[in-house]
Amino acid sequence: MASPSCNSPIEKWLRDIDPALIRYTSDFIRLDFTSERSVKYFTAADFAQFLTPVSNAHRRMIINHVAKLQTPRSKLGLDTLNERALPNDDSKDKLKGLQPKSLDFSLNTACIDVSDDESDSAVSFSYKSPAEQALGELQDDIDLKQAEYNSARDYVQSLKSKYIQPSITDKCKSQCSKCHLRDGHNRRQCYNGDCPGPEYCNDIDKHPLERKTLQDAVHDMNNLEKELNSLRQHKKNKETALDETRNSFKYKIESTLINSNLEKYTFYTSRGRTPRQTVINNDIFILEKHYRGRIPLNLSEESKRFQKIISDFNKQFIPNPKTQAVNPEKKLLEKYGVIYPTCTGPSCSMSKDDNTMLFSVPPKKRKFLGKQEKL
Repeated sequence: MASPSCNSPIEKWLRDIDPALIRYTSDFIRLDFTSERSVKYFTAADFAQFLTPVSNAHRRMIINHVAKLQTPRSKLGLDTLNERALPNDDSKDKLKGLQPKSLDFSLNTACIDVSDDESDSAVSFSYKSPAEQALGELQDDIDLKQAEYNSARDYVQSLKSKYIQPSITDKCKSQCSKCHLRDGHNRRQCYNGDCPGPEYCNDIDKHPLERKTLQDAVHDMNNLEKELNSLRQHKKNKETALDETRNSFKYKIESTLINSNLEKYTFYTSRGRTPRQTVINNDIFILEKHYRGRIPLNLSEESKRFQKIISDFNKQFIPNPKTQAVNPEKKLLEKYGVIYPTCTGPSCSMSKDDNTMLFSVPPKKRKFLGKQEKL
């Protein structure tokens, strides 16, 4: 193979990043990454095909500068193992025919018209409890962690398939400390030269850098597996707790109660209707007390009486002005010409027409007046 030109574009690109990266020029050219246009499609998996060992620091430097060169178009073709991910002629034609974004109100046919009360009342609200929403978000986290674990596992398998050659099984002969082969010769008799890598000698222990790379990859994979198992166990615990609540009065009647009066139990946000949880919980408590914890047989018909039941229950706690407490010392003070201090608010028992200046009487004076009254 001819040596790469000293003035090649890829060598200039590596030199601009760091002069220490020039040593990888031949590996880039061997993999057909010869210019900045082609190096945009370089990925971390391509390091596995390098003959020259690459340190972790150099890997990060190269990947960071490759990311700066990438565009949405180049990212589309990064997965060279999947033909559907590669750009083709059809995709080029579609890109040329793209138009500027514009608002399309025809897509909003599923929105609820707030001004139409009749149509709004006919809409059935699908309620999800906070526990169910948290369970759905937890499943999204599990799917993401599963994808990370699969990627790490594939990376470990690619390293093992590169560094560990099952075809080299003869370990009976002595091993050369220079080429690391077991051909029965020693370093002085070696004619093979220095070992280029573990894929040549099948002894990764003789190559600390590759061994460290494999160990780190296995360590990351094991950590991701532990995190994935922890999320799955957390989800299992939540599902067990949710199954217990599904038999409760609140869970079975909540959706029916909300749909019986959407305006009372929900309000509009950017995400659509959102339940008023405090109002819902208060009314469910009233209904549970009324029905003694038993779900009515015909729940849809019984839901028409929910608001009447709740209204009758709340009337029991409306204060009655005739039963308000009266201070027993008021008459005693008024007998001696003392105006009893009070307020003029709507909640006061005193007449609203009385705007006289109010005075307070010290406790000792009240005792003295009480003694005179007894006499």
